[in-house]
Amino acid sequence: GRVAAEVRDRAAQVAGLLRLSDEPAELKSSQLEVISAVAEGRNVLGLLPTGFGKSFCFQLPALVLPGVTIVVSPLVALMHDQALELNRSIGGAVRALVAPLRESSSRAGKTEVADQLLGRADHGIRLVYVSPERLCQRRFRELVRDSVAAGIVQRIALDEAHTFVQWGDDFRPSFHRVERFI
Repeated sequence: GRVAAEVRDRAAQVAGLLRLSDEPAELKSSQLEVISAVAEGRNVLGLLPTGFGKSFCFQLPALVLPGVTIVVSPLVALMHDQALELNRSIGGAVRALVAPLRESSSRAGKTEVADQLLGRADHGIRLVYVSPERLCQRRFRELVRDSVAAGIVQRIALDEAHTFVQWGDDFRPSFHRVERFI
């Protein structure tokens, strides 16, 4: 519909800006399909090849739509890189609650995320990256539930979802708990 088309256009514009261009980026048709589904509030599973720009499918809607997006990723190094790269480009709208990042282990960083998710303060946070283990922590799970109920968390994305199937419960039991929680 019209709303999805507007979101796709804004997403292409933001993608261009992220690439330091004033011109909108040429997004692939499969990226646009996923972004449209997200814009329409539908659940979506995006199966795209490696290097195809899957992260844009959740990053761009997070940056152009209202609310906060939680990104659950089992790959800490990838989360760290994505969060740092985005923060360099857009100025602080991303937090990653994983060990390598300063805010993940600092009280101030965790407090900023909690304040944003509970609507106590607006730190401009649009994306919060977490590991499956973090999402399975009881206090964080309750924080996310309350934030969803308040309409602040609008989307939850599972990045690298194939690892949930490949590695399974024996390797990381939290994968199964994430599935039940969502």
